[in-house]
Amino acid sequence: MGLWARFVAWLKSVFFKKELELAIVGLDRVGKTTLVLAMSDEPQEDTIPTVGFNIKSVKKGSVQFKFWDLGGQSRFRSNWHRYCATGGAIVYVIDGAAPDRFALARQELHLLASQASLVDLPLLILANKNDLPDSINSVDKLKEVADHESLVRINKYRTIGYYCISALKGKNIEFVLKWLMDHAKS
Repeated sequence: MGLWARFVAWLKSVFFKKELELAIVGLDRVGKTTLVLAMSDEPQEDTIPTVGFNIKSVKKGSVQFKFWDLGGQSRFRSNWHRYCATGGAIVYVIDGAAPDRFALARQELHLLASQASLVDLPLLILANKNDLPDSINSVDKLKEVADHESLVRINKYRTIGYYCISALKGKNIEFVLKWLMDHAKS
């Protein structure tokens, strides 16, 4: 790389940094912590349930991400909106291989999405664990589980994205990061 190219790269890194603070929420045991590890390119280790929250900073190119990995147990859900309100987007993770929990996941998603302090935040809904048999493997099915039409009625101006991923296998993580870079508020 020539001297001029290095200088331009340095200028971009100094003046064009983007910082994104994001809340990652969802019921317990859906793979939120595994997702954060996948986005930070860290080895996938056995994870334990998050009690309260974890914070992880990750740099991807000129973007500095700060992920709030929030516990999904019922006792923590009433506080999700507080962490989400200070962020640039909400990432809501659903266990795509647990149809018995879809109704509860949808209920909590809609409760969160209807919070007045969050109506302007972009919302990214992920069906995780699509490496497992009988998991959600299509965006149409994910939209059905999330009840997209009701989410639009809550706020027709909110940007909503959907992806089917496998955090454990790293499948579609690059699309998640790209969506966040393009849509999250700094």
